[in-house]
Amino acid sequence: MNTSNLETMIWLKNSLIILCTLIFSVFAGALVLICETWRECEEMPPPTLSAAIIFGNEFSEQGELTPDLSLRLDKAVALYKEKKASLFILSAGNPNVSLAEHEVEAMKTYLIEKGLPEHHIVLQAKAGNTIDNIQFAKLLLDSLECEMVFVITSKPQLCRALLITEQSGIPSVGVGVEISGGFLRLCVASIYESFRLLYFLAVEQWQIPDELLMPEFDHQLRYTSLEVFN
Repeated sequence: MNTSNLETMIWLKNSLIILCTLIFSVFAGALVLICETWRECEEMPPPTLSAAIIFGNEFSEQGELTPDLSLRLDKAVALYKEKKASLFILSAGNPNVSLAEHEVEAMKTYLIEKGLPEHHIVLQAKAGNTIDNIQFAKLLLDSLECEMVFVITSKPQLCRALLITEQSGIPSVGVGVEISGGFLRLCVASIYESFRLLYFLAVEQWQIPDELLMPEFDHQLRYTSLEVFN
């Protein structure tokens, strides 16, 4: 091997090492941000609020609530019993509208069985992603005298959800919920969510519409009676 080829091989090797180090650093930074977000939310003293957004999760193969979704709903029930939230917005986690409607109805049934009044529950099945879910909720929250809102979702998703609420102009407090499957599944979910977070920071955050251009998902929610939530 001549000197020129040897120098090229060394340069490629060094470039590959630098590239791998940069990629690892970016994803490690995303993982740290995700973990720090749910840690800070756990340590933050919860204020008394009036509303909560519960993010859905895909159904099981049998068409039932998944263990992860049940854990999120149980957290909502706890907030209601502690008198920290009285309005609950159930957001579907499925882009298929028909499946999403089935999902939020099942979520609603679960909460009612746990003791939540039906008129304290609002269903949202028309948005296909987290950004649309939060923007839809903003339409309703703007009509309420609600200074802040609970955001209830899994710990890995919490960081991205709070970034979206912040950029959508919704003052919020995160409620990170454990996920089923143990530590290994938590690690896998956190790694997956780090990709989602980086994609949001690079692409999706620039797609959040200006408040004046926000889509009207459901007009009638503007006129929801407020007395029942007092």
